[in-house]
Amino acid sequence: MTPIPHPRRLAFPREPPRILSYANLYRFGKTAGPAPLLVYIGGATNRQNYLAQYETEPTPIVSELARALELQPLPSLDALICPCPLDSGGEGHEYFVDHFDSELCPELGAPPAALACVGYSAGAGYATHLAIVAEARALAVFGSAGVHQAAADNRTLLEQSRGEGTRPIEIAIFRNDSDCVVAPPQTVAAQLRPLHARAMAMRSGQHKFADYAANGTVRDAFRFAIERLSAG
Repeated sequence: MTPIPHPRRLAFPREPPRILSYANLYRFGKTAGPAPLLVYIGGATNRQNYLAQYETEPTPIVSELARALELQPLPSLDALICPCPLDSGGEGHEYFVDHFDSELCPELGAPPAALACVGYSAGAGYATHLAIVAEARALAVFGSAGVHQAAADNRTLLEQSRGEGTRPIEIAIFRNDSDCVVAPPQTVAAQLRPLHARAMAMRSGQHKFADYAANGTVRDAFRFAIERLSAG
């Protein structure tokens, strides 16, 4: 399996009573110069788990990314593994765009050569919003929640994406057949009709990340994003 590099833990304290934001930055392959960037945003959790996860590495997530890189190698890749924001300061999905622009991107050292986003559960809404606003090449979501709201909030940008010469975001929407939390992939794809949204065939499993990892969805979501980053 592709060796997993040691991450840089990125922490951004907030004034109390707000809670810090954090992420793990993994650099695969060559590190000189701009590299493609993959941003993963996880599912919602409670305060206790959110803070506990800050003290650990997101090994299950990065292991799936490494498996995807085995299937679709890249000379270099930066990967930001981010928890779903626990405290958006009332800004909703826009919070993560501000966090990405003002705090996460400067830590890369150079602007990314290209961007792709992957989101799970509540993180899918944040990933969708970021992908649309930042003009990502690709977006993959699974167990997705909040995608409809992200699309509604960016209706103008979605309509502009119909314009001639605009490169559409390629989107893959995954869901498990026993995941009762989210809408069918075809419904989500219809909400993102101005983009190249693809509803993938449903797979066996429930809503837990472990279910999506076990049936290959997490690996395939990462691979979908990596393939678009490698397209140039």
